[in-house]
Amino acid sequence: MFTIDTDWFKVWPKSRYPILAPELCAFVSWYSPHFFKSSERPEDDGYSCALVWGIFEPAEQDVENRKAPVKSLKETSFMSPYTQSYSTAFSRGYNIILLSVLPLMKIDASQLIKYIESLQNDYLNTCARKTYADRSPKFMIMPALEGPPSLILQEAENKVKSMNLRPFFFKNHGNNLDELLTLSTSTLSEGRVWICSHPTDKTELRNLDKGMLEVLSGYPSTQSTAMTWALCQAILQLKLEGIFDKEESKNYKGLQGVKLF
Repeated sequence: MFTIDTDWFKVWPKSRYPILAPELCAFVSWYSPHFFKSSERPEDDGYSCALVWGIFEPAEQDVENRKAPVKSLKETSFMSPYTQSYSTAFSRGYNIILLSVLPLMKIDASQLIKYIESLQNDYLNTCARKTYADRSPKFMIMPALEGPPSLILQEAENKVKSMNLRPFFFKNHGNNLDELLTLSTSTLSEGRVWICSHPTDKTELRNLDKGMLEVLSGYPSTQSTAMTWALCQAILQLKLEGIFDKEESKNYKGLQGVKLF
């Protein structure tokens, strides 16, 4: 049985988010049963969700110069006292950091479209809003099958004309979520996916990050399907576009970042 090791996630130790790559900035990865044909749909308990990620290039000191260690989040002791440890592995090139979460919810197709429209205008939580002036993501990723787009994708595209909607053709990556997760593991274990520490206690996680990890650590339960898919989908789409590639990242040196408050 495949599981998610929550210690794969690096923890951003600072009060302010990192400067994001202006060409890429932030994006939203969506999961909802409404994107699938009934025959292709994973077992998901009917939940929809969205994960909002920022794309940035960390400096080595972001890993090494922490004021306090973040508590370990091993799945086997997720709700018990954590050991004081953290990874100092450093991955050059672009990484992603969690900015916001649209939590698990059961919604109909019309509500899904409303949430998609809302997130294109303001995807930020309160903490991120203190750092970034630009609240619109550059693109959204949604599950899709090859061929003519589904009605829900067409409707979503009509609502997000101000940004790029990128279909994730999941059948090109695997036949099920286990296979998508297997393909995502190398990126996760390299430490390219970051979450945030609590703004007032650097040994604790921010609530939304802790909530996401709690759901992910439950994989392969059906309640964890939506969030696990949104995570893997984000990683695999960025890998497909070469964004995690170290050589490709060299083309983006000297980024000025997005406008800050």
